[in-house]
Amino acid sequence: MKASRAFVILALLLLVAAPASALDNRSGAGIALNQGILDADTLPEELEFVGYTLFWKAGITDQWGVLLSYRDMEDDEDLLFGEEDEYQQFSVHAMIMWRHGKRVRPHVKFGLARTDFEATIPFLGSSSDDDVTLSIGGGLEAGTPRIAFFADYDYTQPDLFGDDFDIWNLSLGIIFKY
Repeated sequence: MKASRAFVILALLLLVAAPASALDNRSGAGIALNQGILDADTLPEELEFVGYTLFWKAGITDQWGVLLSYRDMEDDEDLLFGEEDEYQQFSVHAMIMWRHGKRVRPHVKFGLARTDFEATIPFLGSSSDDDVTLSIGGGLEAGTPRIAFFADYDYTQPDLFGDDFDIWNLSLGIIFKY
């Protein structure tokens, strides 16, 4: 529980650190649909997940920014014994963007992601675990100064249930900039 409090405090400090000039169409909020893949040595095959992401981007300069996101994912496969798997991720990333004022702006990001994973088997109960780990990724925005298409890809490797899980997420959505 202490790690999650520290994580939230770090996110709030990064938000407070963003100057008022950040609101020059460099900041925005959006929603995206997600496709995720989860793999680990203990799994017989990789699992596919679908879900959504809510995100907020604060532009600190023309190139640097902070991206906060919340992702909610559920498995989209029929697993053995009707098992239902889901995970949520809250992440804080530093972003580097290129081409300020242009219609297409690529970015790279690096930061921290907290992953909460839960597996539920009907009539047998559930098991859950969480971890905070490094996260890297990239993507692009394409559109007008006020509204844009947002594509993003990231990778995390949380330690869940004593095993390193590889999680790749692809997000496609829309960002409303202000």
